[in-house]
Amino acid sequence: MIVSFLIGLLIGILYFGGLYYTTQKFNHVKSPGLFMILSFIFRMGILLTGLYYLAQAGFKNILLGFLAIMIVRMIMVSKIKKDPSKPDTKRE
Repeated sequence: MIVSFLIGLLIGILYFGGLYYTTQKFNHVKSPGLFMILSFIFRMGILLTGLYYLAQAGFKNILLGFLAIMIVRMIMVSKIKKDPSKPDTKRE
């Protein structure tokens, strides 16, 4: 059960970390649409493969993995969240 939670944490870090990386590099690539699609496919592949692996061990393990993924999401959103009252000075 602990292993399922740790796998979920790893999946969440790879998925949401990849999403953050993609959004940071979005303006710096030649074809942003292709970049977003490839990033989505790669991240979804990691997510589905990990959840499939957890499904082999039973329903409780999928729930623990999903809980860990959502915990990573909440942590990343709270760390990355910007104050809307401050202007974004890094725009190009």
